[in-house]
Amino acid sequence: ICSNETLIALMGAMHMALLGPQGLERLALRVASATEATKKAVTAIDGIELVDPKASNFREFAVKLPGEASEALAHLDGEGVLGGFDLGVWWGDYGMSTCLLIGADERTSESDINALVAGLSSWIGEAGA
Repeated sequence: ICSNETLIALMGAMHMALLGPQGLERLALRVASATEATKKAVTAIDGIELVDPKASNFREFAVKLPGEASEALAHLDGEGVLGGFDLGVWWGDYGMSTCLLIGADERTSESDINALVAGLSSWIGEAGA
């Protein structure tokens, strides 16, 4: 076993110990709640829709944008917002260049969600998409 693997295992064990007996469940609920709040806010923007509305998710979800995901991410980056992952990087040949994978975790705040929504909305407005 590599010492790096042991370090990662030790950090995981320490995190679980700090969370306590019900901590993992509370953490999972917080992540699911943040993801759902982000998904609702982002899909409320005109022109953005879920790639698969029936898909279940926990930390991440994919949306279809009215333009290229790379352009949206460049715009968000200019505003200091980490917008997600451009699915066209890996699956551009399959029509995914307008799709964005967005993630949330236990640290995602309401202000993070608001910044993402504001950035995407301004990108759509500027692009005329």
